[in-house]
Amino acid sequence: MVPARGRRGDRGAGSKGRGPRRGGAFHAETSLQTSLGFDPTCPGLAVAATGTVTGTELGTGTWSSQECLDFVSLPGTILVHGAAVLTAADESRLFLVYDVSTPFDPSGAIHATGTYTITGGTGRLAGATGSGTTIANASAVTFTANDVLDGTIRLA
Repeated sequence: MVPARGRRGDRGAGSKGRGPRRGGAFHAETSLQTSLGFDPTCPGLAVAATGTVTGTELGTGTWSSQECLDFVSLPGTILVHGAAVLTAADESRLFLVYDVSTPFDPSGAIHATGTYTITGGTGRLAGATGSGTTIANASAVTFTANDVLDGTIRLA
């Protein structure tokens, strides 16, 4: 018997982990609360963000990130370097780093764009890799952020 097309190695919902994993599109959306933090390795402003994320291969889970905002290197632009942990309901984790930039806006509006790289994971996301683009809309006044990530993911 020949397996149905597209099912061989599929590790979608309910998979028992058999067969090779395949790559595909990755999409995630967040709803976050941010707070100022302290990081002695950050030459600018340290920010922490926590909240919810819904994404491909992840389902609905939580987002936790630390980032460093650089207001000096490129006048008129805020450069942001961050690292995030996305945790699925089953406690599997996806790790990623990101670099975004946003024009400085005295009103506190943030419209950042940039790239992210998936650097690994745990549980059913162990060995994950991938990359893509990210768009963030945030407010330095209300300390909220919403991000959209689009790209690829490959599961080991």
